[in-house]
Amino acid sequence: PFNEPGARLVLLLQDKGGVKPNVDNRNSYRVFVNVAQDPDPNEAMPVTPIVLTDMGGVRQTATGANAPGGYLATNDDVDRFSFEVTGTGRQIIYLRLTGPNPIPTPPPPYQLAYVLKDPMGRTFAEGNMDNNLLPIDLSTARISAGPGTYSLEIKGYRSPNMPNAVVGGSLNTRYAIDLRIMPDVDMQEPNDTKATAKVVSPLGVGQSTTLVGRISSVPDEEWFVVRLPASSTHAALRYRLTPTMTGGRFPPLSMTPGRQLRVLRTVSQGAGPCRQSAAVCPKGYEDDVVQQALVDGFCNSSGGALCLYAEHTETQRFTDLKNLDGVIPIPPHPSEQAELFITVSDPGRRAQKWADDREYTLFLSVEDDTDETTRGTGATVASISGTSSTVTGRLSHGFGRLVNDYDPNTGQGLRGPSDYQAVPTDIDTFQLNFPAMTVGDQGWSLEWETDTLDGGTQVPGELTLDLNFCAADAGAGTALGCPGPKLTLAFTGEARAPWYAGQSFANAVMLFREEQLPGRRRVTLQPVACGCFPASNVSEGRFFVGVGGANRLTSDPIVYRLTQSTLPYPLTYQRDGGATATCPVTDGGCRFVQ
Repeated sequence: PFNEPGARLVLLLQDKGGVKPNVDNRNSYRVFVNVAQDPDPNEAMPVTPIVLTDMGGVRQTATGANAPGGYLATNDDVDRFSFEVTGTGRQIIYLRLTGPNPIPTPPPPYQLAYVLKDPMGRTFAEGNMDNNLLPIDLSTARISAGPGTYSLEIKGYRSPNMPNAVVGGSLNTRYAIDLRIMPDVDMQEPNDTKATAKVVSPLGVGQSTTLVGRISSVPDEEWFVVRLPASSTHAALRYRLTPTMTGGRFPPLSMTPGRQLRVLRTVSQGAGPCRQSAAVCPKGYEDDVVQQALVDGFCNSSGGALCLYAEHTETQRFTDLKNLDGVIPIPPHPSEQAELFITVSDPGRRAQKWADDREYTLFLSVEDDTDETTRGTGATVASISGTSSTVTGRLSHGFGRLVNDYDPNTGQGLRGPSDYQAVPTDIDTFQLNFPAMTVGDQGWSLEWETDTLDGGTQVPGELTLDLNFCAADAGAGTALGCPGPKLTLAFTGEARAPWYAGQSFANAVMLFREEQLPGRRRVTLQPVACGCFPASNVSEGRFFVGVGGANRLTSDPIVYRLTQSTLPYPLTYQRDGGATATCPVTDGGCRFVQ
């Protein structure tokens, strides 16, 4: 750039030199010189003031062709602007920088960057384009530091690895500024930290509340604290976050929303027990080291140990996923329950943060879990014999368990790809006793039914049966199981080889049958599966079944009925075509459970 009238510019071309000069008397060169008017109107003054006009309570710049903006026309060009923040209370500063779309040819030789500084000259926001082949589009929303004169610098990005590199300019790329200043109208603020968490009215069994908030800036963590009055019965806390289209005084900072919902509980015992004891802080991460690090990190919180009960992260990759919804168990507590914290925030994706200023609703309710209260602390005892017997239950909470190769990355159901829940599923444990004097292998008839939602065809999730068989050489059992052999059953719509056949596709048959009945779904273990109990397990007189939920589609309770009976083994069944077959005896008996 130059602005001296009548200036004489001298252009010197020569060999770079070195140990000896280089000479080329074969190849000619040309010099092209073009003197152009600098298109950037901001060069006339060191700092350009930005004019803001009140539009319904939002002070903002003009739009369209009248929007303020400029050019980074020359090497290392920096454009400086100033604007005023007035008024009292929390003010939100929204900034968006845009450029031509599609990008000009050739593209600008820079990645546009910005720096926002408060009246004290401190940087409180900055950003840059990922590369110069993208249309210019940068935005942020920040809480102001109070009234005063703020500054905005717009320049080309210079990598820290190349601090002395020259950033080129462009005469064909104009950027536009969209600046808005508005009061923060979120009635829940200030609640950006655990210390300033919004206190929710104590929620007893049968009570509920709905909170309304906004994510209007970055970062904007929303903290709520729930206190539960003393209770002698089991209960469940239901929570559901619902985004709305209400509000939104500026466009979302990203086209990909990223709300995150967490449920945490204070741990008075300290960080060590929080990390190490499942009784103090339930662990649902199994072998996932990433989620274990997340849980341990909250246990080590500087402001006091917190147990992470649930984390749900919104993703727009899957339109059917409805995972900002869950239920956690609340055991009986003789005094007021330790504080429960609910947080709503945007975790961000690298430098890309998200806010939309739109209202969301957070529904909280405490529901009575009578089924869990009646079960007590041990297994529910029932009998299994030649006469069909049925046990029933209601699974009130849990969404984390996955079976039969269910993949959360497919975007189905209630669980997101990176979601976490400390208690994967409510487990109802039953002790099934064989009649006295029962000996020998026993054939097993098994079916279960699950109620559908609102009388339709959808069930809240799959049922799983964790079977625990007592064995004479396994040692003494407990009220919740034996250290004997274990097996997990769940419905699969795929053909599989039964236990007595070679494990190959050629031997695969349908081991389960699914039936859709009015208001319920029934799953039956087929006779061809030759379900049975070996004599060694039968002689112990009992086995245990842990009924749980998996592959959740909703957080609604799973209401089920489990029906079983036994007959002396081996049983007979009909093959396809009507021929009768007899279940095999392998290695001297039944081996279904081993």
